[in-house]
Amino acid sequence: MVNFRLCLFTISSITLTFTLQPFHLLSDEAMIINVCDKTPDPSLCQTCLNSDPKSKTADVRGLAMISITCGTRDADKLYNDTYNLYTSTNDTALHNLLDNCWTRFIGARDGINGAGRVLRDQGSDATKLTITRNVIPMITFCSDLFKKNPEVAVPKYIIDETNVPFHVMSDEAMIINVCSKTPNPSLCQTCLHGDPKSATADVKGLATISITCGTRDADKLYTDTDNLYTNTKDPALHNLLDNCWWRFLGARDNIDSAGRMLSDKGSDAAKLAITRDAMPMITYCSDLFKKSPTVAVPKNITDEMNVVSTDCQIILGILSNF
Repeated sequence: MVNFRLCLFTISSITLTFTLQPFHLLSDEAMIINVCDKTPDPSLCQTCLNSDPKSKTADVRGLAMISITCGTRDADKLYNDTYNLYTSTNDTALHNLLDNCWTRFIGARDGINGAGRVLRDQGSDATKLTITRNVIPMITFCSDLFKKNPEVAVPKYIIDETNVPFHVMSDEAMIINVCSKTPNPSLCQTCLHGDPKSATADVKGLATISITCGTRDADKLYTDTDNLYTNTKDPALHNLLDNCWWRFLGARDNIDSAGRMLSDKGSDAAKLAITRDAMPMITYCSDLFKKSPTVAVPKNITDEMNVVSTDCQIILGILSNF
């Protein structure tokens, strides 16, 4: 059984390639290799495309259509395998767990199949959106559900069909999926897209990039606050910031240390560096500013503080994928 989620990312990568090449370009084996090299699993991609004789004369749009056919076929098998198990198992816990997923798998199948019509009528960008917004969340939900219920004996073939190691999920679909689990997906995507390494990063790599963003934003918050603290002629503002400039410095250093924790000790230690050591520094000053409404704290300081707070939540959201 070809892994279904991997097919989704193959589809996404091919449709991305489709936007970069002229439609009239005919495909031979070299073109198929070139297109598939841009996908997470070139071997699976080539197996899919070579299974259809039309690939020998297809342009890139045609190759994308073939990949969608492969994805639809494999999603249909995943749905049938899951539904058959759901209706036949005598294991109540397994039955109840699969009750959350067989409908999602049929929805994913129909979503992939519909991507072919979207590609024909609306183009590749709309097709990628169909896959990333309407299909992948269906599979991710069940993959996460299986992981959260290790005591339920989900057969290995079902898990294998729904679960791909995160290290192969390195395209736009993965970034969208990871960021969807954070409180600010837009800011998360902006951060990750700001680093070229995100195009080939696994989830650990994406978490590291998010930590870099948080460290950068916290450094700006500290620098701006320290400059204001040093230069202001307002005694009340000076006294207020005297409680915070060094806390912002500490928050910056603790966010930065989360990267080392992630590398050396794992995600739990990195989360602790954020929740125990960094976030309380920001929360303290946020509460202090709210309790001192008569002190004119500049908006850029409060805005930067809110960004760092959101950065921390984004880091935690990405780390939750481990």
